[in-house]
Amino acid sequence: CAVARFGTYREEERGAVSGKSDRVPWQHDALAVTNRIAEVEASWPFRTPVEEEAAPGYFEEIKHPMDLSTIRIKLRKRDAPSGGYRTASEWLSDMRL
Repeated sequence: CAVARFGTYREEERGAVSGKSDRVPWQHDALAVTNRIAEVEASWPFRTPVEEEAAPGYFEEIKHPMDLSTIRIKLRKRDAPSGGYRTASEWLSDMRL
């Protein structure tokens, strides 16, 4: 499984992005996995952020909302100072939400 593979990367292979504007290899893979998940028909509830009007009380129950479009944006930002992921572990954490 491609997602499980990220858990086996050594920290230096995960490539904490510090000052580099180029994506490290795991970011390309993570974007590909995220895109594949978004293509699955059953992923529709997770593709875009939940709006309070559509789900009253959602934000009272869900303290750290996450969706696939936000994950894609964070992957494309490439580095932490601009709001992106520094490591594959950060990406995996959001995918598990």
